[in-house]
Amino acid sequence: MSLNQLAALFAPDLAEVRTHMARALEPSIAHERFASILDESVGNTGKMLRPILMFLVAGSYDESCRDELLATAAAYELGHTASLILDDVIDGASLRRGSASVQSSYGVPVALCSSDYLLMAAQGYLLQEGYDRSAAEMARLVRVMCTGEVLQYEHLHDCTVSLGDYLAVAQRKTASLFESCCGLSALITGQPEDSVAAVRSFGETLGIMFQVRDDLKDWTEDESQAGKPVNEDFSEGIYTIPAIHAFADETVGDRLRELAALVHPTPAELGEARSLVEQAGGIAYARAYLARLAGQAADTLSALPEGPHRDALLGVVRMVASD
Repeated sequence: MSLNQLAALFAPDLAEVRTHMARALEPSIAHERFASILDESVGNTGKMLRPILMFLVAGSYDESCRDELLATAAAYELGHTASLILDDVIDGASLRRGSASVQSSYGVPVALCSSDYLLMAAQGYLLQEGYDRSAAEMARLVRVMCTGEVLQYEHLHDCTVSLGDYLAVAQRKTASLFESCCGLSALITGQPEDSVAAVRSFGETLGIMFQVRDDLKDWTEDESQAGKPVNEDFSEGIYTIPAIHAFADETVGDRLRELAALVHPTPAELGEARSLVEQAGGIAYARAYLARLAGQAADTLSALPEGPHRDALLGVVRMVASD
């Protein structure tokens, strides 16, 4: 089942999540223009994968859990949107999902305020509704994600960065969100401890898969496919699995490091970097690593009851692994 099919399947639930997101922003003290910017940001949330994962993990849950599940899914989607706005500021990105990023349209100060506002609105809404457990978990998550951003910054322009260094950043910056929302969904719906642990592990592995997949696309897609500039990470000194593998190659490693040292590489130089990474087997290595992660993610799901929800989670794994 594709993500579009899952979104259609959960359309009524996702509509309720959007209602909760609007409620979280409704008591806004923002002036009209700022409120419009926030609405625009929240309206560009994509297919709402994190809420879909929460519904799949929840399975056939007791209806008494529904309000907390919906409110938590809404808060996490607001938090995810906030993190994307902040990412674009840190990366200097001009595009987000094919549209102008907040910071490129309205400036860095407005983008930073928007990110902070969405985070506080999300956590404030959970506290207002009495969902202290979800609010505390979200506060923990934000701290973890911030450490990931700082750790990535510490490795900027470091051609000796290892796969372990990369995974430490990916776990904190990206996978922690998946791990947190899956685990929290299991807790909210009263699942046993072994199921909670399994879906947390599943979410973490799936999150790393998404990071590896996105990093692969940065080396294989053109800008029209990606909806944003490509090879931007490499030019900014952020080295992902394909480049990390190629740096260690005796044939192309030295030249790739020379290209990495350029302050403003030209399109031709970035094209050469792409060729060198592919020649060194960096693309193939990253794809094989993604396949191994898919196997790990599938294995963790064996702790969950058989049925359509587990099958759909396996479908998500296959979808990410095949992109």
